[in-house]
Amino acid sequence: MVIGFNRNNGWKGIVFAGSIAAVLFSMDATIGSRAALFTTNIYQKFIVKSAADKQCLLVGGLTTSGLVPIGIRFAPVTDHFSGICRAMGS
Repeated sequence: MVIGFNRNNGWKGIVFAGSIAAVLFSMDATIGSRAALFTTNIYQKFIVKSAADKQCLLVGGLTTSGLVPIGIRFAPVTDHFSGICRAMGS
């Protein structure tokens, strides 16, 4: 047994790492679904109706790359709203 070992620090690190992983997973899922929605509902229906799968994957990746800076730029604006219902005006 190591003298002076504090077991609480280990648990705090595990909880912190789990929290960061959950936030990153949520962000990844949200951005990925938005890119898929754009590719399927806008790009394939209105821009290129007969797009190949490789082309759709490229457009989805580019859309994801474009959504990340938009989200970063929009993040400080959300501090001005007290909730999603008030932000949407309902």
